[in-house]
Amino acid sequence: MTSMRVARLLLASASPFDTKCFRFDRYPSSDGTERAWSLTGAPDTGTEMRSEGDLARELRNFTPDILHVYGFGAVPHRLIRAAGSPWLADRRLSPSRPLLGRRPPAQARALIDEIAEPVGEEYFVPPRPRSTGANPRVGAYIQSARTASTRDLVDARIRRFRDDVRWSLFDTPPSVSQMRELDLWIDLAGDENELDGQLCEALALGLPVVAARTAANRLRTDDGRAAALCPQGDHNELAHAIVTMLFKPERAEPILAAATSRREMFRPERRREALAAAYREVCK
Repeated sequence: MTSMRVARLLLASASPFDTKCFRFDRYPSSDGTERAWSLTGAPDTGTEMRSEGDLARELRNFTPDILHVYGFGAVPHRLIRAAGSPWLADRRLSPSRPLLGRRPPAQARALIDEIAEPVGEEYFVPPRPRSTGANPRVGAYIQSARTASTRDLVDARIRRFRDDVRWSLFDTPPSVSQMRELDLWIDLAGDENELDGQLCEALALGLPVVAARTAANRLRTDDGRAAALCPQGDHNELAHAIVTMLFKPERAEPILAAATSRREMFRPERRREALAAAYREVCK
């Protein structure tokens, strides 16, 4: 990608998922061929918060060959016009009105949506033996009051069948050592934009996963082959899937085998190679 001037832009609407991808996708560039900006001031991204006006001026001065936008909701029309280049984003970022200037080809969004998110190399360790007996521990990332409420309702339904399921609830991304103590990871996403930033880390660690059936999770799990997917907001289905994955190994093992076969696709270098191909395609 050194022959291409790439600008990356993290919007204020960015989810933990967007922020993670933005952080992994950045290349430190000594020759000025890549720049990254943030409208959020998000930590651990290596960027300082910028106003929209400042960003527009910097994009005009940088004159990128391509602009990669991270986030969801309304398209940042002013910034895309300032870049004056082809741009791409996933399907969660949608134009609310006609965009003046050059728009990406139709295949650009499909290209970016099909690229797997990155997982840190520290997660690619041999899986530990998991419990299939009493007192299993499950983990979930609580991003909002809605996911906290969903967890409470699911737990109440699990207790109709088992009273020994323990929970580890995280309001910040858990460490590798914390996740390795778990027997199951649960994604409690309430809608398409509430993406669990740790689901792929769980897959890389060899943890079984129960997740909401969002478009992103279908992509991450090979349309449900590598995880037990449930309808969004269906507390009964989530509880049933959790009990099945914890206590019925004959049902869980085929899903775990499929997850193991996919773990390599989440390595950061695989994503960077796929992004480079997408950028070249958009800039043809």
